[in-house]
Amino acid sequence: MLELLDENVSIQNIITILETMTDFGSDKHNFDVILENVRVAIGRDICFPYLCDKTLKAVSFEYSFEKLININFIDTEEGKILNDTYLKIVQANIINAVSILKEKNIKPVLIYGQLNRKLIWNIASKQDREISVISIAEIPNDINVEFIFEMKNDAI
Repeated sequence: MLELLDENVSIQNIITILETMTDFGSDKHNFDVILENVRVAIGRDICFPYLCDKTLKAVSFEYSFEKLININFIDTEEGKILNDTYLKIVQANIINAVSILKEKNIKPVLIYGQLNRKLIWNIASKQDREISVISIAEIPNDINVEFIFEMKNDAI
């Protein structure tokens, strides 16, 4: 639960959090998988602070860029890290995207795939602690998503 708090996620819905942890807490899953399933279960709570008229305004990653990121990470004992080349590209993109959102008075939200969402949050949070990284799986169907900007590999 500390990881949820680190990402400024409300744990007010503790019953759902504990039930989901129990459902996915078998020996075959690691804590990151459990955490991502908890985030899906409380997705409405995660998205709510960023909504404007039932719309989540966010930044997306171009599919080919996300694919490159997903194949260029390294698994370490501390978790996933991105190789230096792509780390610099992602950091530059995040800085650019956040400045665009802040110019428009929009809270910085990045949408990334569930598989490596935490990797992107680890990178983004070092740039700006106000950034939220949400996976598509966490967004309930009745919430509209408006993409303000798309990050691309060549966007630096």
